[in-house]
Amino acid sequence: MEAYKKEAKLNKTEVQYLDLIGSVAKLEHTSDATKLSVRENSLMVGHIPSTKYLAIRGLGFGNIARQFAELFSDKIEINTTVHEIVYHGQDNASVKYVDGGKMMQVAAKTVLVTVSLGVLKAGNIKFTPSLPTYKQEVIDGMGFGLANKCAMYWNNAEDMVWPEEQFWFELISTEETKWNSFFNPSAYKDTQTLTAWIGGSDALEMEKLTDDEILDMVVKNLKSMFPSIKRPDKVVITRWSQDENTRGTYSYETVNRNWEEDTEKLRRNVGSLWFAGEATDDSMHETTIGAWDSGREAAQEMMKRL
Repeated sequence: MEAYKKEAKLNKTEVQYLDLIGSVAKLEHTSDATKLSVRENSLMVGHIPSTKYLAIRGLGFGNIARQFAELFSDKIEINTTVHEIVYHGQDNASVKYVDGGKMMQVAAKTVLVTVSLGVLKAGNIKFTPSLPTYKQEVIDGMGFGLANKCAMYWNNAEDMVWPEEQFWFELISTEETKWNSFFNPSAYKDTQTLTAWIGGSDALEMEKLTDDEILDMVVKNLKSMFPSIKRPDKVVITRWSQDENTRGTYSYETVNRNWEEDTEKLRRNVGSLWFAGEATDDSMHETTIGAWDSGREAAQEMMKRL
């Protein structure tokens, strides 16, 4: 992008707008534009993404999943860490995991792996025998990116100095800034709240800073749009690359790879071992819908096998 700006001899306003598009692309696809397939980049031409609201206030994906899980709560172990999955033949497998400091093991006829592509890339789980070469190759080669948020809350209604009904604010600045996209769910939350977003290499770099350092940057950008805004009363900042259960956020299409082939190989079962998750969905990756649908399809195939 830097080379393009020099070659095209853009004026300051055009450069500022191009920088904003690049920033938004990092949020949408969790990676810098130079790493993205042209199919991903083409979606960003002249486009600022909108947000689709899929749940009523107070519901959300987490509560929906929890309601489904209630029927099986006595069979679900939470706050545990899977260390190894052993799979043999078509209907013989076991999972070794740590629960309360103790190594446990459960036997099964089939196992469904739904951890993120980031966890698979990190090698947090040992597979015995090792995964087939073709599957390990797509795990290593597929893109898995990073986006982080700085969620801010204000206690008093008079602190809301931004338009309550406008969902997104995008900062175009003469300076080189980060944290340029702000989501405003105040009308949905019945409280004064804004969420700043950052993606790609910028998000990874920001994880090295303290919460106070990050908030200083975010508030500075907010003040350039709303000069009278106060520092928030409560702040929550994510660092998803450091979370051992995710190691990032979601997948993206990389250069010189066939996405449909990669996702098919990633979700293809190996004997008694099955795979699901957003990165296994060829059309709805990056989304909760892709994760949900892939899990349902894998479960149906496992039921047929059983």
